[in-house]
Amino acid sequence: YVPCASCMHPALRKTHSIKNDIVIIEHKKQLIKGTEFGAMSIPRFVNSGNNLEQMIELIGSANTVVSNSYHAIYWATLMKKKTICVGAWSSKFFTFKHKPVYIKSINKELAEAIDEAKIYATALDESIMANQKMWNNIQALV
Repeated sequence: YVPCASCMHPALRKTHSIKNDIVIIEHKKQLIKGTEFGAMSIPRFVNSGNNLEQMIELIGSANTVVSNSYHAIYWATLMKKKTICVGAWSSKFFTFKHKPVYIKSINKELAEAIDEAKIYATALDESIMANQKMWNNIQALV
């Protein structure tokens, strides 16, 4: 068995202490405008692509992940977090099996989106099973 790096990384199964209700994870080329919600300052992190463990730790520390980074939304879903996609700038954001809530603006729509967001408790196991099935299909062809 050869696992998929994104769904089998040990950090995705780790239990984290919740330190933040909400975190914002931004794509390095698409920074999100407006990061204040009421009087609460929301922790931000820019996904530069070479900081997986650091990003996973931040995702793990939160109840809800707000992002415009495809991978941050995907990993947060696998880690059983509420996910909110802000300012979807690519069609790939609409291909998730486990849909985040889509919003255009943090400041205007965040509170409602948090209430609407779902936790997909079986997403990681489903991803692992899909990877295993694909691997088995490839093995059968070889």
